[in-house]
Amino acid sequence: MIIRTKIVAATAALAAAAGIAAVAPGAANASPNGCDVHQWTVTHLETPSSSVSICRWQGDGRTEYRGFGKGNGLAVTAPVVWSNGSSYSAVNNGYTYRVDVGRGLAVIAPNGYQISYEPAL
Repeated sequence: MIIRTKIVAATAALAAAAGIAAVAPGAANASPNGCDVHQWTVTHLETPSSSVSICRWQGDGRTEYRGFGKGNGLAVTAPVVWSNGSSYSAVNNGYTYRVDVGRGLAVIAPNGYQISYEPAL
């Protein structure tokens, strides 16, 4: 049985590799995937072509995904919509970006099928 998992949080580089160019407003900053001064880093992951951080706002505890494509410079910032502590998922333009802490990054298409998965370095 195939289980379709719709989750959020991975990387713009994976999406770009799949032919998806998704850049969220405000995604670029001095450190493209780093957390803002009023956030703390929940987790950070590097793959050969991507860098991603899960950031939590100090004030209200909101969590967001920040992904950066190393080769193409594309950035995605999106709110985390699902988490169990070992995986974080965010959605941008219908695509789900999933960070599996310490394991890798996945991009899932709007139809629920996984487009790509890149293991962590």
